[in-house]
Amino acid sequence: MFAIYKKELKQYFHSMIGFIFLAFFLAIIGIYTRANNFYGGVGNFELTLSSSNFLFVILIPILTMRVLAEEKHQKTDQLLFTSPVSINKIVAGKYLALITLFGIGVLVIGLYPLILSHYGTDVQLSMCYSAVIGFFLLGAAYIAVGTFISSLTESQPIAAVVSFIVLLLSYLMTSISGAIPTDKTSQAVILSVLWLIVAGILYYMMNNPIVSIVAAVLGEVAVWVVYALKSSVYEGILTDALNCVALSSRFEDFTVGVLKYDVIVYYLSVAFLFVFLTIQALKRNRQFKSGAYNTILTVIVIALVVIANLVFNKLELSTDLTSDSLFTLSDETKEVLEGTEDKITIYYMVEKGSEQDYIQRVVNQYKKVADNVSVVTKDPVVYPNFTKQYVDDDVSNNDVVVVDETTGAAKYISNGDMYYQDNYSYYSSGSSQYYLDVEGRITSAIQYVLSDEVQKIYVTTGHDEHSFSDSLTTTLDKMNLDVEEISLVTEKKVPEDCTLLILYGPAGDLRDSEKEIVEEYLEDGGDAIIMPTYTDQDTPNLDEILDTYGISIDKGIIYEGAGHYETYLNWIIPSIDNSQEVMSKFEDNDYTIIADAQSLRLADASSLRSSLSVTELLTTSKKALLKVDPTSGKTEKEKGDLDGPFTVGAYAKETVEDGETRLVVFSTADVQEVLLQNTISALSGSGSADGTTAIEAKNLSYSGVTMNVGAQIFWTILLIIIVPLCLLITGFGIWFVRRRK
Repeated sequence: MFAIYKKELKQYFHSMIGFIFLAFFLAIIGIYTRANNFYGGVGNFELTLSSSNFLFVILIPILTMRVLAEEKHQKTDQLLFTSPVSINKIVAGKYLALITLFGIGVLVIGLYPLILSHYGTDVQLSMCYSAVIGFFLLGAAYIAVGTFISSLTESQPIAAVVSFIVLLLSYLMTSISGAIPTDKTSQAVILSVLWLIVAGILYYMMNNPIVSIVAAVLGEVAVWVVYALKSSVYEGILTDALNCVALSSRFEDFTVGVLKYDVIVYYLSVAFLFVFLTIQALKRNRQFKSGAYNTILTVIVIALVVIANLVFNKLELSTDLTSDSLFTLSDETKEVLEGTEDKITIYYMVEKGSEQDYIQRVVNQYKKVADNVSVVTKDPVVYPNFTKQYVDDDVSNNDVVVVDETTGAAKYISNGDMYYQDNYSYYSSGSSQYYLDVEGRITSAIQYVLSDEVQKIYVTTGHDEHSFSDSLTTTLDKMNLDVEEISLVTEKKVPEDCTLLILYGPAGDLRDSEKEIVEEYLEDGGDAIIMPTYTDQDTPNLDEILDTYGISIDKGIIYEGAGHYETYLNWIIPSIDNSQEVMSKFEDNDYTIIADAQSLRLADASSLRSSLSVTELLTTSKKALLKVDPTSGKTEKEKGDLDGPFTVGAYAKETVEDGETRLVVFSTADVQEVLLQNTISALSGSGSADGTTAIEAKNLSYSGVTMNVGAQIFWTILLIIIVPLCLLITGFGIWFVRRRK
C-alpha cells in the first residue's frame, strides 16, 4: 500500500495536477478570506469556510476523475490488479494520496486564523480550528464519493460530470428535502419509488438479480405493511432520510463551535463506506469469484455503518468550543432541573426544514441533563391546534411551550425572545448585536410552571423616580417577578401580594400619608429597596423612614480618589461585602460601578433597638471625598467637604412580630443593573424553586479584526496572487523539466 501511496503522491507533484489543485483551492479560499475577514473586519474564519465549502462540488470531481477511470482507460488497471498488492491496498493507497494532497491545502489555510489573531484580540481560535477540522473531514468524505464514482467508468469526463451531479445534489439536499411534501402518504409513495432505485443500484454493483429482486420485494412489502399498521411513522421520514446524505449540512456544527462526535463518526464512516464500495466495485469488474461472499459482506458493512451512526447519534456526545458556552446549559439550569421531580415537557414548535439552528441546538440540550425532562418537536402546520390545550397564544415556527405534565401548568415562549437583535446597539453604533437567550427563557419558563405563585414587585411613582431599563425588565421577567408601578397617594396601603417594594431614585420627598404607608409596610415585615437621588431639597419624610432603621444621609456627591472608573471620579467602584445574604451572589473578584453616590451614615449598634441590626454593604476607599456642593465644579477638597471612607450601601434587618423586615439602601439610583438585579433576587427569594434564577442572554456578535489598508493589500496579494502563482510556476517548471527528459 505504501508503494502505491508514494507513486500516486509523486504523480500529483511530478505533473501539474497537484499544483493546479492547490493553487485554485488556496486562491478561492483567499478571496473569501479577503472579503469576509480582511475587508469585512470579522475575525471568524469559520464563516469563510462555511461560505466556501461549495468548492468541493467543483474541485473534487476534477481531482478524483482520473484516480481509477484513467487506469481503466489506459488499460493499466490489468497490470495494477495483477500485481502482488491487493485491491484493498491499491484503493487505500490511492485514496490516502488524495487525502494527503487535500490535507496540504488544509494545513496552509490552518495558518489563516493565526494571521487574523494578530490583528484582533478576541479571535476565537478554538472555533476557527473546529471549522478547519470539519472542513477536512467534509473534504475526506467528498473525496471518497468521487473515488467511488471514478471506479465505475473508464471515462474521466463522465466520472467528473457524475461526481459533480452527485456532490451538487448532496450540497442542495437540505433544500430539496424541504420541498418534498411531508404528509405521510406522499412520503410513503416516494420512499417506495426510491427503494426500487436502490434495488437497481444493488443489481448494478453486485450483478446478482436474485439479491436485487429479493431486496426490492422485501423493501416494498415493508414500506406498505408499516404504512397500513402505523402510517404516522412516515411523517417526515423521507425528509430525515434525505438529510442523511446532505454532507455539507453537518459541517454547520463545526462552524458554530461545536465539536460533535457523532458528526465526526458520520464523516469518517461515509469515507470508509465509499472506499469499501470502491473496492467491491473493482472486484466485481475484475470478476472475482466470491460474489455471494462480497454481497453478504457489503450488506454487513452497510448495516454496521448505519448502526454505528445511530448509536453515536443517540449518545449525542459533543464539546462546546464557544467562548461563552453558547450551547451548554449552565449550572443554574441543572440545579433547577435537579430540584424537581415533576415531569417537564418542552414542546419545540417548528415545521420540518424551518428550524432556527441556534434555538434548536440549545433546546435539545435540556433532555440530556435530567431524566424527567423531554423535548418533543411538533409541526405547527400539521398540528395547528396542538398548543391550545396548554396556552392561548398563537404559536409559530421556532416557538416553545414548556409544560409541567404533573400539574398541567404551561408557559409560552416566542422565538423572538430567544434569538433577537439589539436595535439600540444598531442605531447607536451602526453594528448589529444579536443575542441568544434560549436557556434564559426556557429555564425561566420551567421555574414558572414549577412555582406555586408569581411574586410581585411594586415600584413607587409620583416623585420623578427612575424607570427600569428594558434589559432589567427582561431580566426580572425571566426571574418570574411581576413588576407593577404603584402610587402611594391613591393607595391606603401596600398590597398584600407585594414581595418587594422599591423606591427607585425619588427626586422629591414622600407625602405624610405615603410615609405612613411605607412605615406600616416595613413594620409588618415587608422587604424594600430605597435608592434616593441627590437633591439640594430637604426630604424629611424619607429621612425619617431611613432614620427609623439606623440610616441617615450626608448629602453631596462622592468623588473617589482610588477606586473609580476611568477618568470619571464620580463613577466609583466600591468594595462589596459578599458575606451579607443580599450580596451573596457576588463572587470575591466581582465588582460593580455606581455614580453620583451620597454618603450613608449608620447608627452605632448600641443606639439601635435590640431587634434591629444594620451593616455596611458597599464602601469606598479612604481617598474618597464627599463634595457637599457638587455644583462648584471642583474635584479637589473644599471647605465643608468630608474625607472617606464612606458607606454607599447598607442593609437593615429587624425581627418583627409577623416575621422579618429587610431593607436595603443604596445612596444613589445610578447603579449597574447587576447590583440591583442581584439584590432583588436575594430579597425576593433564593433557590430555583422560588423562580429567582435569571440566566443572562449570550452575545452572538462576531469577533473583530482591525487591519489598515496596507496590511489588507499585503495579505490579499500574498494569499490570492503570490502563493497560488508560485505553486503554478513550480508545477510548470517540474512538468517542463520532466517532459524534456
